Amino acid sequence: MATKAELDAVADLAKGFSIEVTPTTAEKVADFRDILTPGTLVNVTFLPGTDNADTVKTAKRLTDEGMVPVPHVAVRSIASEQGFRTYLKGLTQDAGVTEILLIGGEVDDPKGPFADTVQVLEAGLLDNLGLKRVHVGGHPEGNPRVGYDKTMEFLKRKVEVAGEKDIPLALITQFVFEAKPVIDWIADMKSHGIELPVAVGVPGPAKIKTLVSYAKACGIGPSINFILRQAANVTKLLTVNQPDTLLLDLAAYRTREGAACAIDRLHMYPFGGVAKTSEWSTSVARGHLAPAKSPTAFTVTDDVALKAAS
Repeated sequence: MATKAELDAVADLAKGFSIEVTPTTAEKVADFRDILTPGTLVNVTFLPGTDNADTVKTAKRLTDEGMVPVPHVAVRSIASEQGFRTYLKGLTQDAGVTEILLIGGEVDDPKGPFADTVQVLEAGLLDNLGLKRVHVGGHPEGNPRVGYDKTMEFLKRKVEVAGEKDIPLALITQFVFEAKPVIDWIADMKSHGIELPVAVGVPGPAKIKTLVSYAKACGIGPSINFILRQAANVTKLLTVNQPDTLLLDLAAYRTREGAACAIDRLHMYPFGGVAKTSEWSTSVARGHLAPAKSPTAFTVTDDVALKAAS
């Protein structure tokens, strides 16, 4: 069984977790203050076909409700440089945004002048906007569109340009099911001279069937085998999986590394629902945990969070 020290390390790791919503899922939340601690970073996901005005509206609402919105800025979906500037102005001036996630996006062919995020950084389009931090995507298992080596090459260039322009960078990773790819990736980044704070993507409690669907759609790498092994048992497809083993392993790594650990926080992907994931994650962060029979598992002890994980 997990020891008290191990569970305390998990709780410490979960403090300050971030989460994401889409404009559509945000509409289902009556008030974010009911499910999240004020000051929580909330990413606003951009999906192909999304109206930028909806992102600005959602970001403003999050600001008004005491959260820190981190809207996704998908550069390949921006039709023109002027349109990009208008969008950024709406986010920063109208919605009070101080942090963004700069990504290429899910469209293969650029709708405008930008094919990748490096071009945006080099063009200076983020200069003088008052942004406190710019997040970029991290791919511990590689990007299926580009490949691992090319992704690392792009990341090195982003770090170089951001350094030249004094733009604070941070990483938010794609979700993973096991800790090893993240640990190996962080070591590889350090070998390339890249040292950035990392928010590790964690799939919140959700049915195994749901997790498999998202993992396949997002091109998750070898760690997908963790969830596929469970999905092989048809009777377990509707069972809810919680990321307890992943969190225990990440917390153990963080304890070993100490101050040298690059992991800044957990970034929760709410595949089982925003409210349920928030409740479960908050319980973990508060240390409302108990050991399970397996040494690689734990349970939450709050009634609400227990329902989220069932």
